Amino acid sequence: MPGVTKEQIQAAREADLFAYLQFHEPGVLKRDGPNYRHKEHDSLVYVTGKRYWYWNSRGRSINALDYLIQIRGYGLVDAVHALVGGEIPQEPAYRSTAEIQVSKEPEKKTFALPWARRCATAAVFYLQKRGISSEVIRQCLQAGIFYEARYHGEPVCVFVGKDDSGKAKFACMRSISGNLKKDVYGSDKGYNFCYPPQSPGSRHVAVFEAPIDALSHATLQELEGWKWNGYRLSLGGTSHVALTSFLERHPEIRRVTLYMDHDLAGFVNARKIKTMLHEDKRFRHIRVSVNPPRMGKDYNEKLLLVREQLQTSQHQRAQKRRLFQFREDFNMNGSQQICFTDSAGKALFSIPDNGLLCLFYGNGDRHFAVCHRLDDTHAEIDGVNYSMPDFAKRMKHNQISFAPA
Repeated sequence: MPGVTKEQIQAAREADLFAYLQFHEPGVLKRDGPNYRHKEHDSLVYVTGKRYWYWNSRGRSINALDYLIQIRGYGLVDAVHALVGGEIPQEPAYRSTAEIQVSKEPEKKTFALPWARRCATAAVFYLQKRGISSEVIRQCLQAGIFYEARYHGEPVCVFVGKDDSGKAKFACMRSISGNLKKDVYGSDKGYNFCYPPQSPGSRHVAVFEAPIDALSHATLQELEGWKWNGYRLSLGGTSHVALTSFLERHPEIRRVTLYMDHDLAGFVNARKIKTMLHEDKRFRHIRVSVNPPRMGKDYNEKLLLVREQLQTSQHQRAQKRRLFQFREDFNMNGSQQICFTDSAGKALFSIPDNGLLCLFYGNGDRHFAVCHRLDDTHAEIDGVNYSMPDFAKRMKHNQISFAPA
């Protein structure tokens, strides 16, 4: 394995995840009876009696190496080095919790934003490739809630969450070319990424699983022109910590719309959040609705599909305009005719010299071909010379039908 040995990988698997979280992610665990539960992934439980971690949503146990790779988005080499360092330790990298003095408080890391690159070209190009509009990107850059940084030499997108005074309290990094998804150490999950409303005074918050989905929703509004004014809040996963904290800071909110992913996990999480808000007397007055995307798995997939449909529609309209202009410019009177036949030479129909032929493909696509008469039985069709029977035979072989445009 490049970069790490089998012994290092095994040592990382045996590292104490509970101790790792105490030292590197203080405050991420909460008591749940005799056990501990992860605040951001509440299906992840530490069973103190048996001293192992169980991932309820996946129905299996999990070790420290699994946690960094599958939940925090580390690569294998980075995860192993984070747990055991560059050399094989003589003792476990993180001692068993039984060996740790309970009275010793772990040192909490101070939150600090990653250093911003002066030019955000790669990050902007990444968002544009994901379908996000230039105007939405501009507003994010102007508000200081999105920029480009580097992590281990790799360019990453940084999405920032701020408090009401504009101070950064949270940041998450998303790889531009890889699979990295990582919250900056010390981030307060209660202040996750939030795209602000177009005008102040909104009482509506839309909730998404990821920042890219929130920005996709804003771009869809721009493309389709519907009226909507509200906050777009990212949960950074499935935890409702960000939403609860947001509602506590914004008592004016009267409506919450859950734009979760269109999959089983998204439906389950939406139902769980809706129940939580209904059972909490502080939020019972809030109207909660669930609105998963009607196409695609999430709102970014929906945005890309909508853009593809719009592009196809624009292409078809341009093609019709060109056809109309061609017919306007073409003098139909006195022109010679091109006689199309079937493969046996039987006449089917005629079109004028320099006229258009419409080809119908099996997948529903259409193509318009310009035809030039060569003689009574030959024509140049879309730049290729054919005899009329040979053309009909070729179209039949390719399962393409044709007719006058």
